[in-house]
Amino acid sequence: MSDKKFDDKIRESLEGHEPEVNANWGKMKDRIAAAAAIGAIGLDVAGSKIATQLSIAAAVIIGAGTMWLAQVFLSDDDFEDETSIAITIEEDTNNSVDDVSSADAEFILNDEIVLVSETLETDLLESDQQESDLPMNEASDIKTETKVESNHLEESTLNPNTNVTTAIDEDEVVDTSESANEASSEVSVELEPEVVPFTSSTTNSCVGIKVDFVVEDLDTSSSYLWNFGDGSFSSESAPTHTYDKPGVFDVTLSVRPPGIGSIKTQTIKNLVEIHPQPTAVMSWEFPRIVRGKTVEIILVNSTEFANSATWIVNGDILDSDTPGLDIPGKYELTLIASNQFGCQDHVSNTIEVGDRQTLNAPARFSPDGDGRYDTFMPFGLLALTETWQLVISNEEGVDVFVSETTENSWDGVIQDSTMATNGSHFYWTVICTDFNGDKRLYSDIITVER
Repeated sequence: MSDKKFDDKIRESLEGHEPEVNANWGKMKDRIAAAAAIGAIGLDVAGSKIATQLSIAAAVIIGAGTMWLAQVFLSDDDFEDETSIAITIEEDTNNSVDDVSSADAEFILNDEIVLVSETLETDLLESDQQESDLPMNEASDIKTETKVESNHLEESTLNPNTNVTTAIDEDEVVDTSESANEASSEVSVELEPEVVPFTSSTTNSCVGIKVDFVVEDLDTSSSYLWNFGDGSFSSESAPTHTYDKPGVFDVTLSVRPPGIGSIKTQTIKNLVEIHPQPTAVMSWEFPRIVRGKTVEIILVNSTEFANSATWIVNGDILDSDTPGLDIPGKYELTLIASNQFGCQDHVSNTIEVGDRQTLNAPARFSPDGDGRYDTFMPFGLLALTETWQLVISNEEGVDVFVSETTENSWDGVIQDSTMATNGSHFYWTVICTDFNGDKRLYSDIITVER
C-alpha cells in the first residue's frame, strides 16, 4: 500500500474524533519515522519502511485518542473565542537521530522528505483552490492563518526544545482605519484665529477730522499693520488717520509678535462712518430803509450738512442772528457751523456800514431851479461799478424816491408829485453789492433848504 493510501486510511478512521486543532501530520511522521529507525538498525530497507509505517499508525491512534479525551474534559470557556488560533508544538527530547547510522538516516530522511514535500504541495494547491472560491474577506482570513502557522513552525524548527503557543484574538485587533479617522477628525478641527482688540476715538466723524486708533494691551515690541479701509495703511502701533471722503469703513489690524509667533488679525466691520464735512457759508441782509444811527441786520447761515450755527461779531458771541450795528462802523463777522456729529467749519467776513461822510454825500440841497444844488446824489456813487440802490423815505418811513443810476438823482419831488417843503428832513439809504455778493450799507439824513 502506498504512503498516500495509508495516510488516507488513517484520516478516515480518525474522522469525527479529532480535536479542534490542525495536526501537523508531516512533522509527526518525520519524528516517528526517526524513532522507528533507531529501533530497526540492521533491518533491510523494506523492513524498515514497514516498521516505520506501523509505528506511525500506532502513534497516530494513541495520539488521537489522547487528544479526544483531553477535549472531553476541557470546559467550554476554553473555546469561547472561536476566532483564536492556537498552535502548540512540543518537541520530544528523548528521541534523537544522533544514534542513527548515516546510511539509514539518509534513507529515512530522504524518504520522509519526499513524503512531506508531496503532502505540503498537495495541501497548498487545495488551499489556493479553496481561497479562490471564497469571498474576498474570507480568503484574506485564510491567508492570515497560514502566515501565522508558518511563522510559528519556522520558530519551532530553529529551537526544537521550545514549546511555542500563539493566540490571536479578533477583539484585540486594533481597527487602524477607525483610529485614523479619529485622528483625522481631531486634526481637521478649525481653531478660532487669535485676534487683538482695538478701538477708535470715534465711530462717527467727518471728512478732514483726525481719528485715533488704540490697541488694548499695547506691546511695543510687536509689529503692526493697519488697514483703514479707504486704501490707506499704517505700521504705527497707535496711528492717527484722516479720512478725505465720506463713507462707512472696515478697519483691520494685524499684529506679529517678535520671534516666530503667529500673526493675530482682527477686522471690525463698519467701525467708522465718515460724514460730509460742513462748509460754512454765510451772508447777511440789510433793511431797505434805515432811520437812525443803528441798523439791524439779518444774518443768514447757508451751510449744508449743518444743524447749528454760532455767530461772532468782533470777538463777541451773539445771542441772536439779528444784531444791531451802530452807524458808521466796520465789523468782523464769523460763522461757526456744526453738525450732529461734532464736525465744524467756520468762515469770516467784514461788514461795513457807513454814513454820508463815508460815501461823500451832502447834508442838504436846495431844489429851487437856480442851477445850484438843485438835486441830491451821493458823490461816492459816481465812481462805483458795483450794483447799488438809493432809497429815500420820509420821517414816517414811507418811500418817496428810488434810484439805481447816477443819472437819476432826486429833485425834491415826492411820490404824490408835490415838492418837498423847506426845512423838511428825509432819510436816505444806499445798499451796495460787490461782485462776491457781499453787501455794505450807507445811511444818513438829507435836509431840504430853499
